[in-house]
Amino acid sequence: MADLVKKSSRNTAKLHPAIAAQAPRERVLDSAFWLQFGEDPEPSTRQKMIYVTADDVSRVGPSTFNAGEMTQALGVAYSLVNFHFGSRDELLAETMYYVYTGYVQDVWAKVTSATRTPEIRMRTWIEALADKAAEIGGWGAVINFPTASLEVSGLVADKYGQEIVDLAELNLARVMMLISDMNKGQVSDKEPALGKVSSVSLLRNPAKTAQAVSVMMSANGLAILRGGRSATEAARQKSIDKILTKTHVTRIMDSLKQK
Repeated sequence: MADLVKKSSRNTAKLHPAIAAQAPRERVLDSAFWLQFGEDPEPSTRQKMIYVTADDVSRVGPSTFNAGEMTQALGVAYSLVNFHFGSRDELLAETMYYVYTGYVQDVWAKVTSATRTPEIRMRTWIEALADKAAEIGGWGAVINFPTASLEVSGLVADKYGQEIVDLAELNLARVMMLISDMNKGQVSDKEPALGKVSSVSLLRNPAKTAQAVSVMMSANGLAILRGGRSATEAARQKSIDKILTKTHVTRIMDSLKQK
């Protein structure tokens, strides 16, 4: 039986190299792995499925993701996908919401831990966005290009539409605050809170909103570049990316300093 399993794995790698890349042989699903995603060293099976899916899709993207490979890595029956989530796409939708929430939270955590000067915090936000995009890899296809996975994007909109809007508005409000802080030369004491950002307040000054959106689009371009590469490509391009990131961030910062 063991020989049959090995033969099957070799055939999968040969015929479907992208699927084989989904679950690296060197990956160990132990407490250290789970703690990368949450605070529980031994999460529930359902939560483990979300974490492994998050990890798998980061390498191969949502369209190539094979839920059977995920359940096999965990040693559980495929039927648990339907039992816990309803379907493969619903699993991806819930995991996408989990990943996007972490995306926004982790980027801001870098900002709050940076030196409390306006310029450093703004630069940190841009750099952290690119770093996080590289980390989540294939999830960028769902976050930045919804039509790349219409079924999943539709489920996200249906189930988590308001939550996603709240996160997006929070992100915009934070960037507007960082730009305002640069203009004032001091760090704001009060920061925008999730679910407490008013759409009216975001549009009160169209010029400032447009400026923040332009910064976000420019930063997101760098994020898409960094996140759209495979692990092998990312390793090969690391030195180039470092130069590109520094140059691009400097240009964005210089544009904000112009009066």
